[in-house]
Amino acid sequence: YLKQGSPGLDARGFHRTGTIDYVIVTEGTITLELDEGSVEVHAGDIVVQRDTNHAWRNFGDKPVKAIAISIAPPK
Repeated sequence: YLKQGSPGLDARGFHRTGTIDYVIVTEGTITLELDEGSVEVHAGDIVVQRDTNHAWRNFGDKPVKAIAISIAPPK
C-alpha cells in the first residue's frame, strides 16, 4: 500500500499507477474513489482500471483482502 509522501500520491491519497490494474476483492468491502464519484467494491467483485486517478478507502472496521495485478501497457 502507498504511504503518505510516496511519489505521485496527493494529500487525499489519490494516485495514478500508469498501468492496467485488475483488483479482485476476496474478503470485505472497500470503497474506490474516482475523480467523479465513488463505488463500493465487495468480495467477489473485480475492478479493471486503465491509468485512472483513484484512491482506496476502507470505511469498515475489518481488514479487506484483495488480489491486485498490474500490467504495464505496451509502448
